[in-house]
Amino acid sequence: MANSWFFDVYPNRPQPFADECLSGYLLRLAAANGVMRFQDFIVDLFPMWPSSQRINTLRWEYPVDEWGRIPLRTQLPLTTLSGLTVVPWLQKFRSLPTVTYKNRLGPGHILHGLVQPQLQICPLCLQSQPYVRLMWRLKKICVCLDHACLLRDHFHRCGTRLSVVSPTNRHLHCVHCDADLRTLPVVSASSDVLAKQRNLQSEFRFLLEPSVALTTDSQWAAGGRENPTLSQ
Repeated sequence: MANSWFFDVYPNRPQPFADECLSGYLLRLAAANGVMRFQDFIVDLFPMWPSSQRINTLRWEYPVDEWGRIPLRTQLPLTTLSGLTVVPWLQKFRSLPTVTYKNRLGPGHILHGLVQPQLQICPLCLQSQPYVRLMWRLKKICVCLDHACLLRDHFHRCGTRLSVVSPTNRHLHCVHCDADLRTLPVVSASSDVLAKQRNLQSEFRFLLEPSVALTTDSQWAAGGRENPTLSQ
């Protein structure tokens, strides 16, 4: 990315994994740069946000404030950043709303039926590759097909639900007791649940793929119908 000064860019900029989620990547990015408090990290990325409570907006895996300083600090193109969110899914069905801190309605208003507001993870996946998958962030997803186990959304030691992001979040640690999420016990999923999830996750991957379009403008024009994109 051109026109950036040396001090505008984070010294450590790990590349996102292809199936990583935005909130998880930002936590991983903060850890890579030695940031102790995630709130301070977000204040730098989104200087116009009025308070640390705006961090909660990130749990919807949707770009806010036109990405803030994320492209500048990471030198990542917007196409790469969009792939960490549910934007490829949403834009298949409607025009994309712009979410800023001034808006009364955050992304949760349109994504409450799509994105899980709490975190759920597969401990075995985190042990092999320590990053949070975007697929885990979706509602109706409850198993890891790679390890045939249930996704965990509570920490067994403190009994609290796993938080996606908070002012004191650390990468792959419980926000309440600070224990490592990779130590969560593994619970096998039943064969019936696995069969249903295979079909469901296949459909979700199709919708999350940026290169996939449900239809083309020419196809809709030929059929004498309007483009299905909805206005905001």
